[in-house]
Amino acid sequence: MEPLNWAQGEYINLLADIAANKVLDIPPAVCSRYHACVLPPGAGQVEVDFNVDAVTQWGQYMYVTGNTSALGAWNTNLALPVDSSYPVWKNSINLPAGGAIQYKYYRKNSDGSVTWECYPGNGACSGNRSLTLPSSGQVPVVDNVSWN
Repeated sequence: MEPLNWAQGEYINLLADIAANKVLDIPPAVCSRYHACVLPPGAGQVEVDFNVDAVTQWGQYMYVTGNTSALGAWNTNLALPVDSSYPVWKNSINLPAGGAIQYKYYRKNSDGSVTWECYPGNGACSGNRSLTLPSSGQVPVVDNVSWN
C-alpha cells in the first residue's frame, strides 16, 4: 500500500467539507475575525451581524471597534474588519449575551492613517454608537456612516 499524496488528501478534505456543508480546516479565530465561515454562538453569546453603508475610496478598508476585546478594545490594529459588498460592508461576530456595548466605525487608508466616522455625541462627531444585546438569538445591526 502506498500513502496518499497531497492531491488525494485534498480530495478527501473536499469530500469532508461537502458532507459537513462548511470548510472544516479553517481555525475558529480566522472564521470569527474575517467572516470566512459561520460559527454558531457559544453558550452565553449572541451573533451580531454588522451591516454598514459607507462611502469609501479605492484602497480604503472599513473596520468596527468597540469597548470589548472581540472588537479590539478601541485599538485600531485589533478591530474587526468588515467585508465589502460596496457600498454595504458586512461581518458577523459572537458577543456576550445580555450586555451593552459601545462601538464605532473607521476607515483605514492605504498609508495606514485612520478616519473615524462622524457620529453625533458629546460635541461634533465624537460620539460612540451603543447596542444592548439580548439574552439569546441574532442581532442585525444596520448603520449608515458619514465621515468628518
